[in-house]
Amino acid sequence: MARLNEKDLELVQKKGDVDLSLPSYNYLGGDFLTNEADYIEVFIYDTEENFLESTIANAEDYSLIDDGSVKLKTGTILRKMGYDRGKFVVKYNFLRKVAGSYENVLVNTENNIYNGEYHVLPNGQIRSGVAGNDTAVNLYLKEYKYYIHKISSTRKELRLAPQPIQDVKYLKDFYYAQRTRKTVQSDESEESGIFFKNTVSDQTRADTNVVQFIPVDGAGDSQFLKQMVGGTLIIKNAFITGYDEFPTPVTPGTATENEEQGTMQAQFRLIREGTFTERSAPASYGDIYFRTAFEAFKGTNGQSPAANVYPTGITQTLHTQWFVTPSGGVKMQNITRLGSVFSPVWVQYDETDNGSTVVLQSNSILPNLDIPTTYEWKLSGWEWKAVEGRSYGGEPDYHEGIDFNRISIRDGISGQFTILGGGDSTQAVPDSIIPSQAMTSDSTDGSTLQFKIYGKDVSIGVSLTVSQATGVGQNATSTLFLPCIIERR
Repeated sequence: MARLNEKDLELVQKKGDVDLSLPSYNYLGGDFLTNEADYIEVFIYDTEENFLESTIANAEDYSLIDDGSVKLKTGTILRKMGYDRGKFVVKYNFLRKVAGSYENVLVNTENNIYNGEYHVLPNGQIRSGVAGNDTAVNLYLKEYKYYIHKISSTRKELRLAPQPIQDVKYLKDFYYAQRTRKTVQSDESEESGIFFKNTVSDQTRADTNVVQFIPVDGAGDSQFLKQMVGGTLIIKNAFITGYDEFPTPVTPGTATENEEQGTMQAQFRLIREGTFTERSAPASYGDIYFRTAFEAFKGTNGQSPAANVYPTGITQTLHTQWFVTPSGGVKMQNITRLGSVFSPVWVQYDETDNGSTVVLQSNSILPNLDIPTTYEWKLSGWEWKAVEGRSYGGEPDYHEGIDFNRISIRDGISGQFTILGGGDSTQAVPDSIIPSQAMTSDSTDGSTLQFKIYGKDVSIGVSLTVSQATGVGQNATSTLFLPCIIERR
């Protein structure tokens, strides 16, 4: 445990006594030993106060007495540590786990906590099960703590982040450590946190006003904690028995408001103002929110189909709207153009070919807008070329006689796109190794992607992956891939 020096202690130490019985201090969790997160740390020194070792006192070796003080069995504690005789200096720290714990945990290769048997190889590697077990897997020791991710330039704020430990309680504790409000639902789904309990045999859920927590992992009922005393329980739509929903038109050029929801979903929209010249097209074209394509390709659990798979769930009617490479098959990465049913955006080709600037902005649904979020953008696509010696006239025939070439980064006068850097802190920065990718890291203000398209009859596909430090009760990562959603013609 890191210790504060005297100067730092003066900065954080509160002067005077705190009455923990006052509702205004209930968030602190009550008197010591009335909270299950309390524990006592023991430090042993010799008579010259040279540190010997430390431990955590067993709960049966101390007790809370009537006047609020703590009675400790120092002799028993020393003997359990192996000190049967001699003179020692014993110091105690009375602590409460608020973020993480003093404990260490074992995790497997998927970062799930492992609680079974294990053994240690001569080289120090920890393996599951007993020695000689052919099915043993590698295990890794991790501190059950949160680490300091960043310290502000003023040295007055710091950002914590979780270890790569895939444990519901660990992530949930981190998620709610910085929140004063918790949202739960009572619809009897797996994500439900509370339910309305019938107190008499013939009572229905609609008639009861008794709220109870749902048991978690067989550990019994959760309880309303002292930290909740003085708080407010808000039940939305408590007196509404029904309503008629009227669709609200979305004004072009404005982002939709996304309330906190249970599932993270990557989304992005087009910024029209001050960018490219838009080519005139049918009324169904040019949807800045890409609604139809979003519904077709968003996939399940917030994940679009991978680039190399067949995009299942799309009807055959919509398949006929695609134009795909004859040899590549119907895979996400091989879609060369989307038909009008998907309302792609058309960019007007400029004969000078100085490029057309396109700006996209994430309007993703996030479970917590205050958690630092990473946005990773990827561009892909195709350029069509007519086969030499054949005439098609007007719009090209996108079947026999047309070659489709994958687009590439602009280099001199060749290449069909380039990602632009600079701008404010939300603008995605191009990857120095993979220039078709760009990223905005640890942002709480969203992300924008700015790029230029060169050439004619170029189709651009956009992928956005949104990741948060934690996604308690929902996905921590979501990907949206819309193939060939922007065309320059």
